[in-house]
Amino acid sequence: MSTNKDSEHRPIETLDITGPADIVAERWRKWKRSFQFYVDGHGIDNPARQHSLLLHYAGTAVQDIHESLTEAATDDTNTAFSRTVDALDTYFKCEPNTPYERHTFRRMTQKDGESVDQFASRLRMQAKHCSFQDEDDQLRDQLIEHIRDARLRRKLLETATIKLADVLKTAHVWESVDQQAKGMQHAIASAPVASASDIAAVRPLKSLPKVKISSHNDLVCTHCGRPGHYARSESCPARGRTCSKCHKRNHFSSQCRSHGVLAPFTGSSQRRNSGHAADRRPQLPLQSMKGRRRNRLHF
Repeated sequence: MSTNKDSEHRPIETLDITGPADIVAERWRKWKRSFQFYVDGHGIDNPARQHSLLLHYAGTAVQDIHESLTEAATDDTNTAFSRTVDALDTYFKCEPNTPYERHTFRRMTQKDGESVDQFASRLRMQAKHCSFQDEDDQLRDQLIEHIRDARLRRKLLETATIKLADVLKTAHVWESVDQQAKGMQHAIASAPVASASDIAAVRPLKSLPKVKISSHNDLVCTHCGRPGHYARSESCPARGRTCSKCHKRNHFSSQCRSHGVLAPFTGSSQRRNSGHAADRRPQLPLQSMKGRRRNRLHF
């Protein structure tokens, strides 16, 4: 079980020197960079101590190589660190195979979960071994061709003369907006939904009174008094007939709504009053009028 004290004594991994020379050369370059960050971060500026720590953390395999390098041997503690680094640089140095390095560059694609900025960093690291004369253009083309988001690719292809800096800026904004939209969608999808008990707890609205819809057979004509049709139906037997009570047409006297008995029917009176039938008042019999006068005299 490792402790914090153990982690301080082993801040970086031991250098792995197994495998092809070009792979080992790249490991040495990265390991040397990590070691430099370590001594700078801990304020270790003594050359003799830097030399000892380098060989200690690099591991026994590197220590054996160091002992075999005559150019690294020196009794001067002030230059021991720099001489050892230079000797190991020469030992691990590997002349790049440019066609192969460019082939590796062309096969690089964006990984799942990797941002465009991270993909661009990997491409730039590989491009250092490719001896490109137009490195930014090569990076731009590789990014556009091998990004995973087809919609972003279409967006980038809309500008024929787009620069690498614009590609990175557009991709950064695109990915940020995409993450924000997904976050909003997740919040909407995870919003609480009313349960059946919540719905049942809501007070139901008062039911509206039911309106009885009469069937055709329940209808009663107000002009003839017979069921089965409307008052204005052409099949009504009172259609065209004259009421014997009010002398109006199209209804029987049994369905007449006039009060009292009107004067005898004449054609001239019908023509004169036909336009004001709704305003005509029923006329009382002459005997009834005389009876009213007689009653007034007794009072």
